[in-house]
Amino acid sequence: MAHPANYGIVYSAGAEHSYVRQGMAGSFRLGHLFGIPLAIHYTWLIAAGLATAALSLAIFPFERPGLAAPAYWLVGASASGLFFSSVVAHELCHALVARSLGIPVRGITLFIFGGISTLARDARKPAHEFLIATAGPACSLALFITFVALYRVIQPHWSLGGRVVFYLSFANLFLTFFNLIPALPLDGGRALRAAIWQFTGNFQLATKVAVFMGHLLGFVLIGLALYTLVIQTEWIRGALLILLGLFVHNAAGMAQQDAQDGAVLAGVTVGDVPKSNVAFVAPETTLQTLVYDYLLADDPNPSVLAVMRDHMLLGTVTAHEIRPVARVHWSHTQAQDIMRECAPDDILTPTTPLEDALEQLEASRLGHVMVMNGEMNEFDVVSYNDIVHFLHRRRDALRNG
Repeated sequence: MAHPANYGIVYSAGAEHSYVRQGMAGSFRLGHLFGIPLAIHYTWLIAAGLATAALSLAIFPFERPGLAAPAYWLVGASASGLFFSSVVAHELCHALVARSLGIPVRGITLFIFGGISTLARDARKPAHEFLIATAGPACSLALFITFVALYRVIQPHWSLGGRVVFYLSFANLFLTFFNLIPALPLDGGRALRAAIWQFTGNFQLATKVAVFMGHLLGFVLIGLALYTLVIQTEWIRGALLILLGLFVHNAAGMAQQDAQDGAVLAGVTVGDVPKSNVAFVAPETTLQTLVYDYLLADDPNPSVLAVMRDHMLLGTVTAHEIRPVARVHWSHTQAQDIMRECAPDDILTPTTPLEDALEQLEASRLGHVMVMNGEMNEFDVVSYNDIVHFLHRRRDALRNG
């Protein structure tokens, strides 16, 4: 199982995974939109280059001849950039709606088949899933209407610009209806799953139906690709359809697997996870004592040192905080000097859902969470490794039982 920081739900314009285990390799960060990281995968450059070349060399010169080549390239690049801006807007709507519903958003990435919005977790209510899924197509539909209105204004005065706006309107209309196909991993598949989930109360059943539709769509796309290759001898279009069909088919399978993995977390609380060893130390304890009397003790060897004063948890110290301090300073450096402070909101209870603990691990970038056990300010520690080992055992038990 991956580190919780590598988990994320993904909503996509065009095609999408349900979960991603790792960030998309080959991506580079562009900046932030409304506080949401925006990145580009190298495959997006291929798609953007092909789209620009097709518009600049084949479409615009044929429809509006007589201009210099640089003019066609400038208009083609502008049209391509505006289309991918539409994809970003589509993804941004997914992300903003998710964030408004309390789901953290890890980022947006553009790639060859569109874009993906990575969320920290899945929706916990079918209504939320439906709202997030339909936000993207609603945005694309709004862009289509906007570009149609703009086309009516521009076309009488600037024919080439009017054609650019026309293609943008058509592209957003296609983006809307393609994403509404009721098959995972498309937005329509998520909306279908949300509807079935709402009426049956069974998330796993809803996922199976939507995944079946995803596999069916993948096979249809591959069949269409073979027809395009063999009958129409359109090699580029056929190859792209094959890639898209395989992508949809594989992503649907991943959605099914991730739904099964998600069942492992269902109903599990922090109190169900075995705890790590923890030692309680005073704020004035020197690093020399922390290292030799606690961290290097033969048994038990605590993974976290809880800094306490009058039964109040002030912060935690691990080897990570001690490591940057030179050994010559250990004798006069105290725990309170290097501890990581704990705010009241950072302390969980045994009834906290384990999924919330995973979110906190991701947000804090720590390897543990503190758990208040009882009314006397007694504390336990649950580490990332504790959670991983527990979930592995639980998953094996569910598969075998």
